[in-house]
Amino acid sequence: MVIDYSQTINRFTMLDACPFPRIEETQKSIIQLLRLVENFYHFLHVPFGVTNGVACFQRVSDNIVQDEGLEGVFPNLDGVTICGKHQLEHDHNLEKFLAAPEKYNLTLNEEKYTFSNTSVNLLGYTIENKTMKPDLDHLKLVLELPIPKDTTLLQRALGMFDHYYQWIPTFSEKLHPVLFKKHFHLSEEAMSACISLKNDVAKATITGIEDNITFRAETDASDFAISATLSQAGGCIAFFSRMLNKAEQNYSSIEKKAYAIVETLFHWRHYLIGQYFYIFTDQRSLSFMFDQHHASEVKNEKIMRWRLELAYFKFDIIYHPGNRNATADTLSRITAAISSGVNLTSLHYALCHPGIAQMSHSVCTKNLPFSIDDIRKVTNSCCVCNELKPQFVKNEGN
Repeated sequence: MVIDYSQTINRFTMLDACPFPRIEETQKSIIQLLRLVENFYHFLHVPFGVTNGVACFQRVSDNIVQDEGLEGVFPNLDGVTICGKHQLEHDHNLEKFLAAPEKYNLTLNEEKYTFSNTSVNLLGYTIENKTMKPDLDHLKLVLELPIPKDTTLLQRALGMFDHYYQWIPTFSEKLHPVLFKKHFHLSEEAMSACISLKNDVAKATITGIEDNITFRAETDASDFAISATLSQAGGCIAFFSRMLNKAEQNYSSIEKKAYAIVETLFHWRHYLIGQYFYIFTDQRSLSFMFDQHHASEVKNEKIMRWRLELAYFKFDIIYHPGNRNATADTLSRITAAISSGVNLTSLHYALCHPGIAQMSHSVCTKNLPFSIDDIRKVTNSCCVCNELKPQFVKNEGN
């Protein structure tokens, strides 16, 4: 039943008014109530999905290690690795660590305990007997990687190889045939480079660092890359290589080799600063220019600036012939095609009879031991040049 009160009750009822609550005041009251609730309730464990949960957990773990003075303890998210140089030290560090969780009300998952292991798989690497190499389980993707057939697969392969670059000697040199490829199928050289890199990663092993053994850095350079090896007592610790940009590729041969030394020392400065170490180079003149016991001024301004930049390193630089510098010297160099038996005359013929200026430039860029007088003598005595090139005669007037 529907009744129309407009002409009856409503017509004779006195009007009443009650204001509605303001929206802003209602919102403020609700927010205050929520704040009050938050002060009384909180999680007993860090819930999954919280933005800063992982960072907070790692910070708490690091602070416990620091505050308790735990040695040989390395927390990484929800895993902790306890190490020792020998069994006695390992047991001591472990016992000290096990006392910390109870003090800080932490819970350890006993089902995942493993003790006294001589080999540990950690963060994608296998650590055993003072050596470290990539974990075979993580290497499956690399070893089973097919030869790239398009740009997307090539970029994926390059990314995976780049992850292991510090494990591969002369990495940049070996990767060069594969870089900047836009046309497929890949050439035989590029395919061989991919296979070679996969084999190098599979066999990669580096040794641990000893505090009381002197470091040894071996450096070298090619037309488009620099490389170096860091070692101790014959065991390789790390490899370094980098492609040269266009400006750096215009450096002379000796400048590239000097630049390799500079880049190597700055790349491994966290190992080398404050340590006495050796540098080995196959460039005899550099062993003199970078010798810290010599105060003579270097005429090459670029190398002189680099020498000043390395002043706070403490090292001896030693000349090492290329045939003995096997690790770093696998890079191809400009002078590799010029054997010791080739003289300046043969070079002049091989370069198609250049003039004195062009011949001098070629000798300088290849860092060959010939003077300008030697070049002038060979050029002026060349029968082909005398026969085919114009001769200019100065007529002195009376």
